[in-house]
Amino acid sequence: IKRAVITAVIALIYLGLAFGSSQASLFLRQPSVDLYLSKGQVFEGGVILENVSDKELEVKAAFVDSLDKNGKPIKKSAAKMASLSEDKFTIGPKAAKDLRFKVIVPENASGSYWSGLVYTYSYGQVKGPSDITLNIKMNLEEPFRFTVKNTEDPKLVAKDTKISYIGGALNINAKVVNSGNTYFDVRPSIIILDAAGRVEKKIKSGTFKAYPEEEYNLAYSNKAKLSSGKKTVIVA
Repeated sequence: IKRAVITAVIALIYLGLAFGSSQASLFLRQPSVDLYLSKGQVFEGGVILENVSDKELEVKAAFVDSLDKNGKPIKKSAAKMASLSEDKFTIGPKAAKDLRFKVIVPENASGSYWSGLVYTYSYGQVKGPSDITLNIKMNLEEPFRFTVKNTEDPKLVAKDTKISYIGGALNINAKVVNSGNTYFDVRPSIIILDAAGRVEKKIKSGTFKAYPEEEYNLAYSNKAKLSSGKKTVIVA
């Protein structure tokens, strides 16, 4: 009976997930590429890839569109404006590769653009259950982003804010949407005002990166002491 050989693809997203990450062969010197460019600018740069294994690596690289919540390519894709000097190359054992790229910023560009720079290489064979051998291919995705200078218009809008206060338990749910044209790090505050407009409680949310047209949920649940009367909730 011949052994079955199956090819499996393992995705490594933003260097955070790994199929035995300590055994991964390809290492990125920088976890992401973030650029600040001008309208009409032609920018050339590079990313350093390291082969930390003892064998030669055949690598494929490509810019890919990021997907929205519906699984469709985003409108503001950096992949449409970026290109690589080569999409297939070899990195020797314990060697490094300076992979060059070019970004051409359109004259009418504004705000931020983003995509993924994906590297694919063979991890080798791994024995599976029974007589199955797995040929493992590793996918490593590096966030690739740029913002056009002097065109940023960050707008975080709150909607559908709900609050309940029962038996001393305060529960708040609010949805926020980035209605601007740029991504940015935000740490919204939930502010509760009493009937006289005075701040009675201020709650800080965690920091996250908000992308244009994306919706995010802020939730808070904890014991709290509030005065009686009408309250106003503000997300700022």
